[in-house]
Amino acid sequence: MNLTKIIRERLKLMSGGAQQSSNNNLIVRCEKNPCEEIGKGNFGEVYKGAYKENDGADCYKHVGLKVLKLANEDYVKKNFELTNTDKINKKVKKLNNKSTKEFDNEKKISLHLTGNTNVVKFYGETKFPGDINRRCLVFEYCKHGDLKKYLDPDPEILNYDQKIKILKQICEGMAFIHGQKVLHRDLAARNIFLDKDKNAKVADFGLAVKADKLTYLYKRGTIIPIRYMSPKFFENNKTFNIQTDLWAFGIIVWEIFTDKRVDGKIPAPYNVNRGVQKILENPKNDLVFFTNDFETNNKTANAIIRQCFEPAFDDGVKDRTFKDLLTFITVPTTGGSRKKKRTLKKERRPKKQSKKTRKARK
Repeated sequence: MNLTKIIRERLKLMSGGAQQSSNNNLIVRCEKNPCEEIGKGNFGEVYKGAYKENDGADCYKHVGLKVLKLANEDYVKKNFELTNTDKINKKVKKLNNKSTKEFDNEKKISLHLTGNTNVVKFYGETKFPGDINRRCLVFEYCKHGDLKKYLDPDPEILNYDQKIKILKQICEGMAFIHGQKVLHRDLAARNIFLDKDKNAKVADFGLAVKADKLTYLYKRGTIIPIRYMSPKFFENNKTFNIQTDLWAFGIIVWEIFTDKRVDGKIPAPYNVNRGVQKILENPKNDLVFFTNDFETNNKTANAIIRQCFEPAFDDGVKDRTFKDLLTFITVPTTGGSRKKKRTLKKERRPKKQSKKTRKARK
């Protein structure tokens, strides 16, 4: 990058309103006016911004600004078809309490999960530059956005090696998260982000919980990503554990290696809640039934999915972890990597000497 381009980028990042964060060590700006929205979640909107640590250096970096989204009367009237004023106010209060709780939980968990390159980096909380009355969490910026949007509409945008690399990085991130006694509970392609080099980062900890024994009972009213849930979750008194996160990872593998999605309009083994319930209540609820339903055209992907699904049906492997899975994934089995290795071996072989050369040496 030449000097003119660097100066232009620096000036671009410095434009927009600045807000100092609550920890007095972070200054955040919007790169554009109004702030550019780059995503939405259950309880917030995500904008592209820039941050500067208050150390005297005039250096800004791109960041993602996750802003708390609160409901109002118009939103409730439109989405819940309520007309009674008391009921509307009650619903607004309930929704906002829930959103604020998830927002605070994400901040708490993000502060706890620091120091791993495959978990999205958290910088702190501040006021949103676009509206100083709104709270804002500051995360590292991931240029390619979430994995689900990146794969749609063309899953072949990633080659085999890139897919395996992403799976390995998600595993590393999840192994770290579980090592910190945290269950994600919402592991899905939409919550995996890709940076400028397409490195995977596990994100979105609004539903995550800290559990010393890595088991956590479902609480009534909690939103659950039902399409990513293991069937055994419903049989085991709705208990979250390592296996529920593992199962969700198996679904991600299937989504990466196919053109199907479980949480979108694209056809899937089940794409509506009624369909989910039907498949979970099926008497054939066994490993073969699910591995057949979530089959890809790649043997390695199918083997990884089996590793993720097995603990739900086989007590002998119920203690399988992401660390175990990581060892399995890093072993090259099929695809371009093997071809590359064969080529390298061929190149390293010394050339056979001709009879004339041997005679000349003698």
